[in-house]
Amino acid sequence: MVPRFPQLSETFIANKAVGLVGRGWDVQIVCSGSSQEQWGAFGPDHPVHCLKDRVHVTADLSKSVRLPSELLKSVSQLSSTSSEVIRSYLKDGSAPLANRAKDLLIDATIANLNPDIIHFEFGSLAVERMAIGRRCGAAVSVSFRGSDLNIIGIDDPCYYRDIWQHANGIHILGEALWQKALSRGALPETSHSAIPPALDASKITPAVPRDGCLGSQNDPLRLLSIGRLHWVKGYEYALEAVAELRQRGLNVEYRIIGDGPHLEAVAFWRHQLGLDDVVQLLLAVPPHEIASQLAWADVMIHTATSEGFCNAVLEAQAHGVPVVCSDADGLSENVKHGETGLVVPRRDSGAVADAV
Repeated sequence: MVPRFPQLSETFIANKAVGLVGRGWDVQIVCSGSSQEQWGAFGPDHPVHCLKDRVHVTADLSKSVRLPSELLKSVSQLSSTSSEVIRSYLKDGSAPLANRAKDLLIDATIANLNPDIIHFEFGSLAVERMAIGRRCGAAVSVSFRGSDLNIIGIDDPCYYRDIWQHANGIHILGEALWQKALSRGALPETSHSAIPPALDASKITPAVPRDGCLGSQNDPLRLLSIGRLHWVKGYEYALEAVAELRQRGLNVEYRIIGDGPHLEAVAFWRHQLGLDDVVQLLLAVPPHEIASQLAWADVMIHTATSEGFCNAVLEAQAHGVPVVCSDADGLSENVKHGETGLVVPRRDSGAVADAV
């Protein structure tokens, strides 16, 4: 279960699905949106394309009042839903009938797949959805990522209570997020597994560090960031650090790979700091081009204010690129301070500049 599939910013989900299919699992992906633009963004040779026949786009009932076609799409799914499943929804007294009827419309696509396990890729996606396991006769597992535990629903102490109580299994990225989950109501005995992201290092050739006086007039220091253009990524601190490095006399080039809602803000910060000729905004880049960008870079910087783990930082280390990152949440588990990079306090652009 994902909001949209595939997403270039969520390559890790696509890779996981590809890997499971390769190991013989019958993986079906249910989402509320799937665009040809995103499929194309992965490039023609990415293995994600083998999943096209496994993607099922459901109706978005939040649009049903404005778009009757969305409601009709949901109703049409009921024709293939078994009478046993329909009865389980209608007889389940855990919620008002109107709520159960709406749940049935939302869940019909899932129920028709007759799953053994229903997995929600984000904790926030599973809120108020735990009854689906009981009604469809399936186990339910949930992945909690950084935004789920650090941002979403933080004003409600009971936001994830239903999940803690009824999910058959919880997946978190590391110990930092598990401690955050405990602070958000999870119980120590809650069934969970800490499974951090990983890469097959045998398929990666580490970069060879460049010789010379890096940062000189003729040989600028090359900095790289990879991540969504979103406020949680803290790009303002990276840009301020670059400006400070230039004030200290270092010649720097900085590339930012990623797209998102804060593109305009990042472009404005770049201009305000006088870095228009220094910082390139490359927007989204296909996965197969990331390796060449990492080969170009001397240092990766990642100044997030909140971060579950960060696959891009992991990939940089695997390619032999030293990382300067903030101590946001799971980053301290990701980067081995003093060996594969340097971890500095978040929101401290001066510390970032010192570390670079």
